Amino acid sequence: MAQQNETGFLSVQVDAAIAQYLRVKASDAGTDPITVTTAGVADDDIGVIEQAGLAAGDVVALRHRTAQGTAKMVASGPITAGAKVYTAASGKITATWATSARLRGIALEAASGDDSVIEVLPTNLGLASTV
Repeated sequence: MAQQNETGFLSVQVDAAIAQYLRVKASDAGTDPITVTTAGVADDDIGVIEQAGLAAGDVVALRHRTAQGTAKMVASGPITAGAKVYTAASGKITATWATSARLRGIALEAASGDDSVIEVLPTNLGLASTV
């Protein structure tokens, strides 16, 4: 049966422990709810985990990429407020563009370094050309 969700949030299960506000991608869309894993630099993530998943199988809230409003994300290093942010390894974001990176938005506040959580104004641009 087809479903429709207009809230901007989905329930997903994690495939391993995943920290709050990391970008994730679907790893098994055949499960109910779908299973996600941490997204890498070149991955087309589906959103950001809103609460930490402490162990495989934990069901958590996902803020999907097309949700209205801003999102919290985890930086991989220093980011200046107003900078464009791109995908980075381990579900994080960076202000440094890499060849396989995707644009994810604009930093609305500065990140002091690795693991800083900042507010980002997401963009829906930047999907891989093969998608």
